[in-house]
Amino acid sequence: KLDGYRTVDLTCAYEFHLRTRQQTKMTIFLSGKNLTDEVYKASRLHRVSSGIMPGGFRQFNAGLRITI
Repeated sequence: KLDGYRTVDLTCAYEFHLRTRQQTKMTIFLSGKNLTDEVYKASRLHRVSSGIMPGGFRQFNAGLRITI
């Protein structure tokens, strides 16, 4: 049995339309996972390796989504 844990995750997104083409929509987003960078024990089932492993290191993702 593994101990319980908590993580702090945050996602922000901003959506806008281009002036030249009102039908073109753009979304900018930024996401952060495990912002406190707490290392915890996680059980993983995987074909290559299984067992108790550290889980959830701090991670940031950003991107731009364009819808035409």
